[in-house]
Amino acid sequence: MAKPARNQYLEVHDAALLLEAARSLPPPATNPDALSTTYAHALVATYLLTGGRHDEVLGLELGDVSFDRRRITFRPNRWRRLKNQQSRRNVPPWPQLEAILREYVFGVRVLQPGTLLFPSVTG
Repeated sequence: MAKPARNQYLEVHDAALLLEAARSLPPPATNPDALSTTYAHALVATYLLTGGRHDEVLGLELGDVSFDRRRITFRPNRWRRLKNQQSRRNVPPWPQLEAILREYVFGVRVLQPGTLLFPSVTG
């Protein structure tokens, strides 16, 4: 019987390097297929600093992020379901994530239609 694969996690310094790489991407003008720097930085930060699963993060809606209550809410919606009932949760954002999401939500995201926090860049 095969041994189950051991989970691998990023060390803090590796996560910090990944976040910095997302923040310092070249602007899309030099690479038209690239994500905007602000979008990529906010997306990577949300993955790293909430522990959200792939579908959970991509399915976040603008209303799931509350700067007043300092909460990011993972709940089922029309875009995705959760893995199980216990997956519904409120996550208090780290101050670093809150700053990154504020810049994103009130910057480039406010110019886009729809309710998804991270709308598809391909339409």
